[in-house]
Amino acid sequence: MMDILKIMAKILEWYRSMMMQVQKWTAPKRMQIIHAFVVAEVLFSLTTVVLVLFVPTNIRLFVLLFAVGKKLGVLSAGMLCLTLVPGIIRRFGILPELRVFLMMFRRHFGILTYLFAVAHSLLTYWLPALRFGFTPILTFQLLGMIALGFGTPLFITSNDFSVRVLQKWWDHVHSLVYLMLFFAALHTLFTSPTTGILLMAVVVLEVISYLVQYSHGHTVPRG
Repeated sequence: MMDILKIMAKILEWYRSMMMQVQKWTAPKRMQIIHAFVVAEVLFSLTTVVLVLFVPTNIRLFVLLFAVGKKLGVLSAGMLCLTLVPGIIRRFGILPELRVFLMMFRRHFGILTYLFAVAHSLLTYWLPALRFGFTPILTFQLLGMIALGFGTPLFITSNDFSVRVLQKWWDHVHSLVYLMLFFAALHTLFTSPTTGILLMAVVVLEVISYLVQYSHGHTVPRG
């Protein structure tokens, strides 16, 4: 038992040391990193627009784009998890160093969640439909579209201007992320069970973390 405690203490010491080094490196470069996020988001959006406007006719390219679209769906799920992790660990009262780090870039994790999800939808459903003809929307596709629908107001209001204008309503709008998470989890259970289980695990952790905070008599703001 003592050996296990010593190992856990060493792991915790290593984690804190690593996070201190990460924060020491990222803190002075925060704005540069955020600017890099913005550039990446703009370039990705422009690439997506080009693909929409110039639908390729080469079948091999379509197969490649479809495969890329599936990967983007997984990336979107991963970014969604990163967006939600800070709130979960805050409510559990653990890993504050990790939360501080993730909060520095949380907004851009959320923006990339939406952009990757839009591109995933375009490359796996809309572009093939435009090229080969529309087919009836299946259950898992409908669930994905609902998740994307809930994500749209989150994307539109992920900026300082919306925070100032909406004030207290901003938190209410961004509570839609939990509905986005739920429908995204259902969607991915059909298409990528491993990713779906991961998102469902996040759903469960969200619920448990809120129950933990309620049990301690705290108010439960979003985040």
